[in-house]
Amino acid sequence: MSSRWARLARGWSAALFATYAAAFSHVAAGGGHPPVFSMLLVLAFSGLLCTWLAGRRFSRLRLILAVGLSQLLYHGVFAVLGQEQGAGTGAAVIGHHHGVVLIASAPLPGSVTPAIVDWGMIAAHTLAAAATVLVILYGEHVARSICRRAAIAIAPLWRASELWTTALLPLSRPRTMPVLAQAAPPPALAPLIGLLRHRGPPLALPRG
Repeated sequence: MSSRWARLARGWSAALFATYAAAFSHVAAGGGHPPVFSMLLVLAFSGLLCTWLAGRRFSRLRLILAVGLSQLLYHGVFAVLGQEQGAGTGAAVIGHHHGVVLIASAPLPGSVTPAIVDWGMIAAHTLAAAATVLVILYGEHVARSICRRAAIAIAPLWRASELWTTALLPLSRPRTMPVLAQAAPPPALAPLIGLLRHRGPPLALPRG
């Protein structure tokens, strides 16, 4: 594989893992499930960014900062585009009993809502960022090591299958072509045919 295609494969593999890790951590921390559109959007940007990073020599500190910023981007996109239908309504039905419906009103536009730090969401995206950094740093080495060990483990089985196939198949024999036997002439014509077989061309007639 050329260096260009290897760089492209490394970048998009890291982008796929980073997007999946961010979406999984976001949902695991209690966030809404991101729609397909937002997943494809962040995957496109992260694929370009990871491909660009794959061809550069960055320190681990810069890599950690880049991955951390990407996790903030993931969280922002998932939070904005991942709202469920009906989340923007001013009221929500939370329960009912014998025809009595309890409605929780949303905060008014002019009201001030205290900001609540979601430590679970922060921890989830931090773990996703750490996993992404490990994959970018050691993922290719680990993948090559796994493939190399798998090839070493499969090699004896491959040789055993070849020996088993050779033992089961019959030995190939050379193909012989049938030879047509020449029919012997009848006994009465044998002397005449023998004389004619050794007879040469007629002598030239003398000119008078």
